[in-house]
Amino acid sequence: MAFKELQPSEIYFSQRTIASCFRKESRYAKKLIGETLDDLVVGRCRIEDFPKISVVKKNGVWVSADNRRLWILRQLEALGLCERTKVKVRKSLGPGKYVIEEEVQIRGNPGGVIYTNISQIVHECLEELLGGLSQLHLNANQT
Repeated sequence: MAFKELQPSEIYFSQRTIASCFRKESRYAKKLIGETLDDLVVGRCRIEDFPKISVVKKNGVWVSADNRRLWILRQLEALGLCERTKVKVRKSLGPGKYVIEEEVQIRGNPGGVIYTNISQIVHECLEELLGGLSQLHLNANQT
């Protein structure tokens, strides 16, 4: 089996929707994907603790069957915490994975503090940054 490094945003989803938690057969059985994102961000677990996602090249783009893990990797990438990820390159995705989607909808509440509050977090960070820039500008004009 071949391995490759890709940016999470280069990988497409193979479903239109995903469940908000992992399957019961998973090591993270029934854990909400948003809570898993929180765990990764604060260091309670690492990306390396999860199996690598599998991808295939389909119609010129990379597509994964591991949609919940891909969603988490994309969130980490958006937060600046995952530039690239090592993936397994396969010949096919398996049954029921026929679509190629750039975005995915979550069925149910994904939970987690970071994902559910991201717009507020970004807004507060921007306010703090802009306030700091304004103060720098005022200080520069006074000298």
